[in-house]
Amino acid sequence: MLAKKKYLARWGSGKQDEYKYSRYPSKNFGSGKQEEYYYSHNPVQRVLYNAYNTVRKNVSATYSRGVTVSAGGFNVTIGISADTKGHIAPQITFTSGIGTGSFTDWSIGLYQTVTNAPGINKLNEYGIQCGGSVGTVVEGVPIFAGMDLNIIPDGPNTYSGVTSSFGFGGSPGAEFHVQQGYTWTLGGGYFDMGYLADKLFYQMIGW
Repeated sequence: MLAKKKYLARWGSGKQDEYKYSRYPSKNFGSGKQEEYYYSHNPVQRVLYNAYNTVRKNVSATYSRGVTVSAGGFNVTIGISADTKGHIAPQITFTSGIGTGSFTDWSIGLYQTVTNAPGINKLNEYGIQCGGSVGTVVEGVPIFAGMDLNIIPDGPNTYSGVTSSFGFGGSPGAEFHVQQGYTWTLGGGYFDMGYLADKLFYQMIGW
């Protein structure tokens, strides 16, 4: 018999079995037999279940997406951040630094950031980014595309990430910069969507 697994752990003791067995009342073979049945008769579900939980438990990553505004050597980004634990929150970052671009340049656009931080709470506070952008003019409208490397100190640990952006503004040609900034989670907390993600996944694979 394969080892027992818990399902929908956020429901609390007993709720996982109640949910699972209620969907398969004819397969209640007694203590322990249900898990053996599901694991031995549903190899595809077993593979999907193990892969999903491996990612949820062992893969550390965050993803952020939103709006970025720059002017006079300062930059503000505001967007939504999420991590592989199911946490979601709005965050805002202020940065400033030095670069080769003109102090009078301005831009507004969209950005996305991926990091290896274990949670969105680790994105808070101090960080460093270095990179550059390329601008041109199309039909009289200035546009740009940029890329940055993110460094996120966290005590003895340091996380890293990559930010890409594009939008309107800037000057034709290339510019490079190094900036430091500070990130806040708006509202001070986050939404825990892990339970809903678990429930949706189990329903999708038929459990």
